[in-house]
Amino acid sequence: YFTILTEKRQINKESEVIKIFYKDRKQRHFRGKKTRVNGKRIIHPHYIVGEDKDNFASLGITHDESKGKKHKNYLLSKNPEYGQSSKSYMRKEIENSSKRNYTLYKFTNYKMSSKDDDYVDKLVEKKKKYKSKK
Repeated sequence: YFTILTEKRQINKESEVIKIFYKDRKQRHFRGKKTRVNGKRIIHPHYIVGEDKDNFASLGITHDESKGKKHKNYLLSKNPEYGQSSKSYMRKEIENSSKRNYTLYKFTNYKMSSKDDDYVDKLVEKKKKYKSKK
């Protein structure tokens, strides 16, 4: 009985994770994620790729080439912020975090290029496959 219950919980958890992603690209958008750096609260842009009742699934946008020494960020073909020409990168790891950590409003002055959105599709599919194997 215990193993059946455990398997049932695991299946429910997997299906929740897979359902968190948006089915349509047009639903994806940018929001700010509230973080603390050296005691100061800052808002960092994130590309929201899905949501459920309590959480957002997102990819961080940054100007850094890598996170640490070994984790290279993906170079975006075009800076998603309108009017900006500087190089911009996207984290490769999809982050699930509480909606409380994000701004209530969407960033309207950001737009992801279709080439970069194709890469996001690959990351989402990879995450779905990874979660469904467990």
